[in-house]
This record gives sequence, structure tokens and C-alpha cells, in this order.
Amino acid sequence: MTKLYGNIRAIDGVSFEVERGEVFSLLGPNGAGKTTTIEILECLRTPTSGEAYIMGLNIRSRSDVGKIKRIIGVLPQEFSAVDNLTVYENVLLAAAAKGVGKSFRDLLEGLGLWEVRGRLFSKLSGGMKRKVGLAMALVGDPEVRVAGRDTK
Repeated sequence: MTKLYGNIRAIDGVSFEVERGEVFSLLGPNGAGKTTTIEILECLRTPTSGEAYIMGLNIRSRSDVGKIKRIIGVLPQEFSAVDNLTVYENVLLAAAAKGVGKSFRDLLEGLGLWEVRGRLFSKLSGGMKRKVGLAMALVGDPEVRVAGRDTK
């Protein structure tokens, strides 16, 4: 798979497979194309050439894109939630975007967020905000889970 931005080759010939249940890490220096690759797999960007499939679904197929977005959960390095919504409301918003029902108490309890579900996102510590991001990524129990972190 290749992605060009004008004359700049952001990714060039990236190819890999990840099997069900496998933990996979995409490592490289800043500017190596890690974020671009993940954004293509999230259906946020289109590759200049090549194909990509998520659990057999083609990222270039309009009918597959919605399915892909429902089966993946992504927590980017820099994520944002709505400051003046509560923890619960932010997770509910993520659930609605994925077409998931409102039953996610177990997820919030497992992450230690149930007791603070009524607290505004803006009033949380950095660690708690990260947990909210994780809850937003995992709501609906996605089959494919992606977490981003830049190691610089």
C-alpha cells in the first residue's frame, strides 16, 4: 500500500497481516507513516495505491466502510472528548456513533469509571481522561482494537 501527499511518499509498499487474537505493533521513527497507515485502516484516508482489508472487508468498498467502523475500536495518541459532557455522556456518544445500545455499565465498572460517570470530562485527571478514551474505543466490544502511542 502506498500513500502520496503531492511528491511526498508518506508510506511506500507497506504490507502486513495480523491474525485473529494476535497482538501487533507498528513501530518506527516520527514521519515513518505509522499514523497514515492506521488512518487508512480506519477508513479516514484513502491509499494512493494498493489494497487493505480488515477482517475480509475492503477499505475501498463503500458498503464495507460502515462495517469496518463498527468492528474497530481506536484510541489514538491524541484523542478528544467533549469537555462539558459527563463521562457517561461521552461514552454514550461513542456508542451512538457505532450504532451500539446503551448497555455499557460493565465496561465503565471494569475501567473504574462507573463511580465518576456523572463527572464532567473537563474535571477529570489526565489518567481518568485516558480511561474515558479507552471506554469510548471499546464500547460495543469491537473485534479489532487499535491504540496509538508515539514513542518519539
